[in-house]
Amino acid sequence: MYPTVFRIGFFSIKTYGIFLAAAFFLGMRLAVKKTSRLGISEDDVGKLFLWIIVSGLVGARILYVFTEGRLELSSPLSAFRIWEGGLHYYGGFAGAVAAVVLFSLRHKGFDIWKFADAASASLAMGLAVGKIGCFFAGCCFGRECSLPWAVVFTRPDSMGIRGLPLHPTQIYEAAVYFVIFGISEFLYRALERDTDGELFWFTVFLLSFARFHLEFMRWEDSLFLGLSSGGIASAITAATALACMTARRLRSRASRDNMDPRAISGAADK
Repeated sequence: MYPTVFRIGFFSIKTYGIFLAAAFFLGMRLAVKKTSRLGISEDDVGKLFLWIIVSGLVGARILYVFTEGRLELSSPLSAFRIWEGGLHYYGGFAGAVAAVVLFSLRHKGFDIWKFADAASASLAMGLAVGKIGCFFAGCCFGRECSLPWAVVFTRPDSMGIRGLPLHPTQIYEAAVYFVIFGISEFLYRALERDTDGELFWFTVFLLSFARFHLEFMRWEDSLFLGLSSGGIASAITAATALACMTARRLRSRASRDNMDPRAISGAADK
């Protein structure tokens, strides 16, 4: 593939960096259109996405560096070269969630769950576009295979294993995430939602469920029961998403029951 768009001396523009920037931009624009209808100002959304970008990138890079053993003691600043590829989705997700929580604590009246639902499709869209960048960079590559659509990385600056036909797992992931983006966008627009936050956790579940299965085709070391670190993280995240989705539903139902005039009247009669 083409990890580098062009290079002038020591300066270079990485394809991964371009797709990463596009992922954040598209995700933000998509969210801004929805949140403006919810009474959340474009200024607040812009500030929040700045928090998300910084916190998400830091979390994604830290987890990648430590899980992949990519910390070069001879050149510690290399840990910050995110434009060259090398970000871990779950580290980025944790960083982004932390940013949203902190933002909501500092900005009273900001409805974190309404924002989360509005940004669900943005999350899937950003991951899909980002995975195309991974494909060009060569990271997140798949296992060796003999399929007619297998990809062979040949460029010396590629992050993938060179010279072997591999599963194009980056394209698999991008395709699945685009489908999840469509599902999330459809559900947000077409269905009445009586539980804020439920769509967000459902989208997270779909993304994690898909990633769990795709991990078996990626070139990763097994850590436990044949699962890679990404597979374990995916299973934990999917289970957490289901638990949180159920909790939001039960809390919403309990809240509606408490506000039911018949329930209040009945309690008064007793």
